[in-house]
This record gives sequence, C-alpha cells and structure tokens, in this order.
Amino acid sequence: MSDDPASTAAAAAAATTPSPSSSTAGSLGHSVIPMVNRLQDIFSQLGSASTIDLPQVAVVGSQSSGKSSVLEALVGRDFLPRGSDICTRRPLVLQLVHSPRKPGATEDLEWGEFLHLPGRMITDFQKIREEIQSETDREAGGNKGVSDKQIRLKIFSPNVLNITLVDLPGITKVPVGDQPTDIEARIRTMILSYIKHETCIILAVTPANSDLANSDALQMARIADPDGSRTIGVITKLDIMDRGTDAKNFLLGNVIPLRLGYVGVVNRSQQVYHSLADRCGVPQLAKKLNQILVQHIRAVLPGLKARISAQLVAVAKEHASYGEITESKEVDPCDGLTDEDIRTAIQNATGLKSALFVPEVPFEVLVRRQIARLLDPSLQCARFIYDELVKMDYINTSHPNFIGGSKAVELAQQQIRSSRSSASIPRMKEGLDNDKLQASERTVKSRAILARSGANGFVPDQSVRPVTETERPGSAGNFVKS
Repeated sequence: MSDDPASTAAAAAAATTPSPSSSTAGSLGHSVIPMVNRLQDIFSQLGSASTIDLPQVAVVGSQSSGKSSVLEALVGRDFLPRGSDICTRRPLVLQLVHSPRKPGATEDLEWGEFLHLPGRMITDFQKIREEIQSETDREAGGNKGVSDKQIRLKIFSPNVLNITLVDLPGITKVPVGDQPTDIEARIRTMILSYIKHETCIILAVTPANSDLANSDALQMARIADPDGSRTIGVITKLDIMDRGTDAKNFLLGNVIPLRLGYVGVVNRSQQVYHSLADRCGVPQLAKKLNQILVQHIRAVLPGLKARISAQLVAVAKEHASYGEITESKEVDPCDGLTDEDIRTAIQNATGLKSALFVPEVPFEVLVRRQIARLLDPSLQCARFIYDELVKMDYINTSHPNFIGGSKAVELAQQQIRSSRSSASIPRMKEGLDNDKLQASERTVKSRAILARSGANGFVPDQSVRPVTETERPGSAGNFVKS
C-alpha cells in the first residue's frame, strides 16, 4: 500500500489515482508539516513572548455546528468531549501525524500524546477524551467556563494526513454556568486572535440546515479575510436537510463565494451529488486541507524564514553584548577542615565525658567558621550585581526614548516658571483693583471733610485761614490791618 497521503485520500474518496500535483504536495507534506508542528511545540513554550505566527488551520463555527464531528471524522476516532451544550471550552491544537503501517502488523497502531504529558503514549482514545475534559476543567473550571489557554494534542495514525488544526470554542449567545455576561464578545475576540494572521487557514463550519447568509463562522471569516483567499467552507449535517432541498448552490459557492471553495460532509440521507464528488466527503476534506496547508506553508515559508533569521541575529547580538560568562572560583565548604579539627572541637565541647552521638555545639562552631569564609565571595557577587545594575540604568537613561536627567530638570524648571508667570498675572490685577479701591475711599473721605468744613465757614488747608475784612493787601503785597 502506498505511503503517499494524497494517494491514500484519493483512493478512499473515489478509487482514482492521484495527480502528479497532489503526489508532490503529499510528499512535501510528509516533511514540511511535521517540521512546522515541531516549531509550534517550541513556540508554545514561549507563550506571549513568541512573535512568529506559524501556518495552521483554525476551525471556526457556532455552538453545535458540527466542528468536533468534523475533527473526529478526519481522525476516524471519537476522542473529543460531547454534550448538548458547549463542549470545546479551550483551544485544542490538534496535530495529525501520518505514521506508516509497519510491515506484518495485524492492526494499525494509533495513539495520542499531550504536550503537558511528555513521553506518555495513550492508545485508548476514551482516555484521551477524559484527559481533554479534566485538563479543561482544571483551567476553566467545571461549570462551563471558557479559557484561552491551549491544549496541544498529537494523534499518530496511518489513517490520517499531516494536518495541524486548532479547534476553537463555538460562538455562543447566552451565557450559562460560570460564563460571563459578555461571553459572545470574548469568544469572538479569542477567535479573531487566531484567524487574523495571514498565516492561518480558516475552516468555516456551517450546518446545512441553517441560512448560509447568517453563518457566524463565515461572518468571522469575512472580518479577518475579506477577500476569502484563505477561507475554506465546510457544510455539515447534509444528512438532516429536508428531502427535496438542494445543497448544490452552497457547494458551488453561488451564495457566498470563497476562493478555496466548499466541502460537504456527512451526506447519508441526501441525494448523491455525482457532479460534485470532489467537493463531498471527509476524505476529500482531508485531502483538500492537506494540499492547501502545504501550499500555504510554501507561500509563507520565505517570509517566515526571514523573520526567524532576523530574530536569531537580534538574539545573537544581545547575547554578545552580555560578554563572556564570569564565574567565580568554586568554594569547597570543607576546605581547610580536617578530621583532627573536628575531633578537637568535639572533645572541647564534651569535656572528659565523650558523647555517644556527634554533639550540636561543635558542629555549629565548625559550620560558623566555614560560613564566614563565604563572606568575601558573597560581597564580591553583590558588588558585581550592583555594578551591572548601575550600568544597565546608565544604558537605559541614554536610550533615545528616555528623557535624560538634565532635560528632565529643564522641563521641570520651565513648568515652574510658566506656573509662576500665570499666577503673577491675577496677583497684579488684584493689586491694581486694591489701589483703585483705596484711592476711591480716600476721595470719598476728602469730599466728606470738605463738606463738613464748608458748613462751618472754614476750610482747613495746611495752615491757610480765611481772610477777614480788616486785613487788606498792601502795595508791597503785605497784609495791612485796618
């Protein structure tokens, strides 16, 4: 039997020989997709520190749209939690790895491995389901809570093609259990954080018994991928469509066109679409996903390589800036301490009567002396750390985005001067108003005094008195009394 995954998918779908292009994609997928999977495992350890977006397929759909059923159909096993309400409550990164059949083996060897359980092979898929459920409850709680932390699972099987998929929580409308009131907005934000990247293929799952124009999955895909260049439509539940209805318009993309097209699955009671055989069935979906993912990886690989190389260069420069590793001389805690010293210390502590066990007092005496020898290396280490911290602070303050000390002082002085000048203007206005008020008061008082003086027949004015009739001015200008 051929190990070519594209040939396997084609034989399972239509018993036809694969084309050269599909064979090339399949052989390339054997090497490229596992490499991307290993990179994903490495980058997942970095968490938010990773800035590289690797190619992957994100499964998007509303609650109970059949996302989990599609994933289980791709694997050929039941291993995902099931229920009447929300089941996928954490993103599940599912890496399908094609493992060739061993010669002479009577049955296929299939197993799963979790990233949080390294080295543990789980051959019972019921235990895989239980582990997914328990790991979900551990992080999100057991009362329908939702978390954005991933669960990473690898499935090894000769019946799968090399594909990496991310099963995202289904879009729900009404919160239940411990879900917050804005659960729909949170799930949509989580989904957009995956599908907004150009390296992500969007697998939009929509049930056939609902209106395609109202599909939440296609709505989210259109937000992240307006031109539909990286969106695959999956029409599920074709078996529960009413007899007489036709899904041909959906599968041909006549309703909502997508460049990557549509694939219909689970078509048991529906009429057979002979003209659309290449667009129906789980094997065709697996084949299509494998080919599209390989082509997508080939398209983004140059840019991905350039970004990784640039980060390697940046990290190498940062590592070189730290200089060589400084190591102090190893200190032996028992250096300079002989058996004779220990024996003497015990005898000095116990006196003439020897103890059956080693007493505590000589041990403390000996240990205190040895610990004292660590004082100088500890102080040297502290001084080294202090110098490095001072150096780091100096480097940070010299950064162009950091305001220097002199510049900060200058800005502070300018702010103080501006505040003083703005405060002096009201004070000047207030002083002028006070002066005017005082002058007005003095004028009023003067007028009152003059009025009282006029009523009495004299006006007091700095030793000036009124002239009587007996006083006449003389020829020389002197007053003459008559």
